[in-house]
Amino acid sequence: MAEVVVARAVAAKAEKAALRSVELLERRDAASLDTLARASFMLDKKDEAIRTEEQAVAVAEAVEVEVEVEVEENNPLLSAAPLSIPALW
Repeated sequence: MAEVVVARAVAAKAEKAALRSVELLERRDAASLDTLARASFMLDKKDEAIRTEEQAVAVAEAVEVEVEVEVEENNPLLSAAPLSIPALW
């Protein structure tokens, strides 16, 4: 029983810290959102945890797309014509 009390206290502190991180990063950091979702889940705030995790996934996917576009735009090798490699047989 004492473990449950300690776990909830730790989860409450984690939720508070994660919420502050999410606020400071203007909900644009997937890891912070994920941490907040996990802490909310541990505090039996299931619906809130699910919504927050969905936001974390959306942010992560958006960042992934931005990085891919940036890499393609800034890398001349990716925009060059494909290489022609002769067959060895």
